[in-house]
Amino acid sequence: MAVALGKDDSTELHLKDTIESGAGISDEEIVRILVSEAKNRVEEFIRFVGVQFERKNEEFDFALEGGHSLPRILHIRDKTGEYIQKSLVEKAMRENIRIIENAFLLKIVTEESYVIGAEVMLNGEHIKMSADNIILATGGSGQLYKITTNAQTATGDGIAIAYRAGAVVSNLEFVQFHPTATILPDGKVRLITEAIRGAGAKIINDRGERFVCKYDERCELATRDIISRAIYFEMQKKNTRIYLDLRDVPEEKIKKEFEGFYETMARYRKDITKEPIEIVPAAHYMNGGIRVNEFGQSNLEGLYAIGEASCTGVHGANRLASNSLLEAVVFSSRAVEAIVNGAKWKGLRLEKKDLVNPPIDLGKHLEDVKIIKDVNELKEVMWNKVGIVREGKTLSEAILRIKKTRDKINQQKKIFDKKQLEFVNMLDLSELIATAALVREESRGCHYRKDFPSENEKWKVTINFVLQ
Repeated sequence: MAVALGKDDSTELHLKDTIESGAGISDEEIVRILVSEAKNRVEEFIRFVGVQFERKNEEFDFALEGGHSLPRILHIRDKTGEYIQKSLVEKAMRENIRIIENAFLLKIVTEESYVIGAEVMLNGEHIKMSADNIILATGGSGQLYKITTNAQTATGDGIAIAYRAGAVVSNLEFVQFHPTATILPDGKVRLITEAIRGAGAKIINDRGERFVCKYDERCELATRDIISRAIYFEMQKKNTRIYLDLRDVPEEKIKKEFEGFYETMARYRKDITKEPIEIVPAAHYMNGGIRVNEFGQSNLEGLYAIGEASCTGVHGANRLASNSLLEAVVFSSRAVEAIVNGAKWKGLRLEKKDLVNPPIDLGKHLEDVKIIKDVNELKEVMWNKVGIVREGKTLSEAILRIKKTRDKINQQKKIFDKKQLEFVNMLDLSELIATAALVREESRGCHYRKDFPSENEKWKVTINFVLQ
């Protein structure tokens, strides 16, 4: 979790790093709220949840990650997310919060532009729930891609369902790929924390060359978008393999600070202190999502979104490492306070320059393309045509195939199977991502078009979609 608490750090420096990473699309007013409230919100979070971050001599032991000017990452070895999740679940159980497990959201129910409840599927039954306020914290959408660090449940359901209910969704073209993931022998994808590069790990090709410095003078500490593209381009050269080399990092430091990664690889008989580990970029984070204001409020009164399902404007075109947890802490607190205090609904305001439902020209007809037969084929389409490097022709092909598949599903009888419902959500969100990527005829942040490889000042806008 990124927070400017170090003696040499400041909120202004954190603001600067976040704005630079966002590549001109971040909302500076929202970023300022994030960094200025960070200290109090994080201290409140630590007291309330009971998470104990790493300390050295009674002071926080900050880690350094790519894009940050200096160390400011609160962490618990390399298991921060695991410990936070465990602590939150335990806290919820102690507070007697009712948790309904294995419920699948089907629909957000509205009257005009007001939320009045939701429909969920539980144990095969459709259940209607009434509510004055709904907070969507449904996470991201990495499972739209063949290789991802995300959990199996990260299929973008909340964003797709909110869009069908009439919510504005924004910045969906900005899908962040993490540069350092490794595919384990059993096929599982294992994220390798960014802090490991901050500790001195190097990225090399199969000839032992450190090539990332050719793309950015910060080398392994450049932002994720730059390193992911550097790896992608290097991999195109005669099927080059890429590795993370920790041999210059002290063995004791690896075993203590990166215990989780060390133990995982040891189970597969890999000693990361002595041999480089093969890595690949992987779909990691959705910078866009349900458009919300500084209180987590969408354009539908009563509908809030927080975390990765939301688009506050903090991340812009590329999220700065570890800002996501801070964003979740700051804006979830603001959302809850707005609800509890009965604050007047402020709603959403779009800038005049921002685009809403921009038209596209696909150049072909649906009869010219094949349908996508299942989830695995959709993941292949997204990986190959809407991935790290994109171009207009393949983006159009992806959109046409998704549209044709969706049309075929629409002709079927009502769907009651959870997997099929999930597939529909994945198709809808995939189409929105690909469409936004086709509209944005430039390269910015983690959106890269090889047919438009440079930034263009006229595209310093937000692309939004809302179902008419």
